[in-house]
Amino acid sequence: MSPGFRRLLRPKWLVWHVLIGVLLITTFNLGFWQLRRLETRQTWNAQVELQGALPSVTLEEALAGPLDQALFRRVSATGEFDEMAQVYVAHRSQNDSPGLHVVTLLRVDGGLDVVVNRGFVPRLTYLEDDPTLWPVALGAVEVSGVLVEQTIRSGGLDDEVMGIDLMELSQRWGASVAPFVLQATEGANVDWLPAPLPEPDLSDGPHLGYALQWFAFTLVGVVGYPLAMANVARRTEEVA
Repeated sequence: MSPGFRRLLRPKWLVWHVLIGVLLITTFNLGFWQLRRLETRQTWNAQVELQGALPSVTLEEALAGPLDQALFRRVSATGEFDEMAQVYVAHRSQNDSPGLHVVTLLRVDGGLDVVVNRGFVPRLTYLEDDPTLWPVALGAVEVSGVLVEQTIRSGGLDDEVMGIDLMELSQRWGASVAPFVLQATEGANVDWLPAPLPEPDLSDGPHLGYALQWFAFTLVGVVGYPLAMANVARRTEEVA
């Protein structure tokens, strides 16, 4: 073995070899992690598309079967909104505008009440502190929408919350609620606010691009680091 390459076996260089090796293993695994996230995203998209293509049913019919088959199902529910049972999910955005989601309890006769996400209100409008700007439909109403999962996040103050925690809202309002949130598309509002929420994003997202980037970093390291070390060894021999 030449003196230059023996120099690369000194403790200082061995530490560098180990660190670079760990870095390359990490970037390689991050690439596969992004591919797993892509697979999860595609599975979720397929479920949303499949459930969304089914004919709309009543809330009671959707909840009568297996709950996993109710998720993302288009349903309708009939009842009356309880204006006193309302919270605002903070830190939401829509069309690059910050704001909140208005979440109101729909009291259903003869069945489980359902928590309804009525849509988006811009932050500046919300700060006017005038709920008449996003009024609920009064009296008996039929609300159509999609059943989605709750978004449990801790934190919040009074009627501003960080997510839709169905257990917490059930205790807060003294109501037995359905195990899903009804994201309303029709029947929940009487004016342009709250603005309806957009359809779910069913694209593959950035995961494939991120995976290719991580694999590219790994390839650069696998090829480039040995070449760099060979250059260091050669320059050492020339100096010697």
